[in-house]
Amino acid sequence: MTHMKEGLKLKSLSTRLHRNFLLIVRVRQGGRRNLTIPVSLWALEESFEAISNLAWLGERIVRYASRPRQGHKWSAYIRQMPVSAAIEQVGEILRDLRKLGRFRLVEVEDRNTRVYIDLY
Repeated sequence: MTHMKEGLKLKSLSTRLHRNFLLIVRVRQGGRRNLTIPVSLWALEESFEAISNLAWLGERIVRYASRPRQGHKWSAYIRQMPVSAAIEQVGEILRDLRKLGRFRLVEVEDRNTRVYIDLY
């Protein structure tokens, strides 16, 4: 019985240590060719980090360059909106999804069309 518990413990540990590398989108339509789109999660995560850094820089530039002037009402909204923080949260979600191991994220079926999004 102890070997069984140890095996389960090791299996759950190895599942937690596995990181997903691909997001695979599969579209299957009856009678047509199937479409499979692999997306690298690492590249996507790095892209969101770079975009977040650019947004942070843009926020600082807009905050510095746009002082309240007559006719520039949008500058006050941009200073209050933390775009970089929102983009950074998307990156955090991707990092957390990568830690969960393999699973099917989305499965949608409608008549002749099926869409699957899997994490590998």
